[in-house]
This record gives sequence, structure tokens and C-alpha cells, in this order.
Amino acid sequence: MTTTELASSDDTLTFEEVSGYFVVAQGQRPATATQWAELCGALARARQQVRGLLVYSAGGAPDVHQRSELARIHQRSPFRVAVLSDSAVVRGAITALRWLDVEAKSFPPNDGDLALDWLFAPENERGDLQRALERQMAKVG
Repeated sequence: MTTTELASSDDTLTFEEVSGYFVVAQGQRPATATQWAELCGALARARQQVRGLLVYSAGGAPDVHQRSELARIHQRSPFRVAVLSDSAVVRGAITALRWLDVEAKSFPPNDGDLALDWLFAPENERGDLQRALERQMAKVG
């Protein structure tokens, strides 16, 4: 397992990379331009190794410009995005990402196993991914 802490440290957006999966947590507020640039920069640098994004959101969602930036990265090297959230706003953002041909799907917050299934996460890496998600979720509250 490879774990790299890459994240900003406030309660808006935080992430880390675990064995090619980016584990992301977003609070209720939108990510700042700087935070989104950090995430997208890390994705772009690792794009050949990105296996998927496992995201939890307490209600914050990418704006139209952030979605477009993610779609550009996705077009160069496709990956799946699984988002755990019960927010209608977040589900709307997922729909908008799909319009941009990003393979994205939303799941209820308690359906982490289904999200990992959808990401094709191997059984032997799921514990590490779940622990990483818990760490990132604790940072955004």
C-alpha cells in the first residue's frame, strides 16, 4: 500500500492518495480555487496511476469551472469517481459531471462498500481505503 498525504488542512477540502486511489473529503462549503488547484494538480501529475476517486461530501460540491477542470483531467486519463453524500446539491454536481463524460456516481454516505465495488477496489486494499476516508472525513467534520 502506498499512502501519500497531499491535502490542505482546513475543513473545506482534504485528500490523500492510497495505492492509486484519491480519497477526498469535502465539508459543507465549496473548495477554494487554491484547494481545487492542489487536488487537480495532484491528479494531473499522477494521471497515469489514478485508479479512481473515493469522495465524501458533507454538502460542498465543485462549481462549473471546477467540474470542467476535473473533466479535462478525466479526458486525458479516465477514472471513476464515487461520491458518498446525501446532499441534493452534490447529486446535481454528479449529474453535471456525467454530462461532461466523467464516470461519476453518487452513493448514500453509509454505502462505502458499494462505492468501492463501483471503483473496482480490490478486497485487499479496501481496509486501507476505508481508513483513509475516515481520516479525511474527520478533518472536514
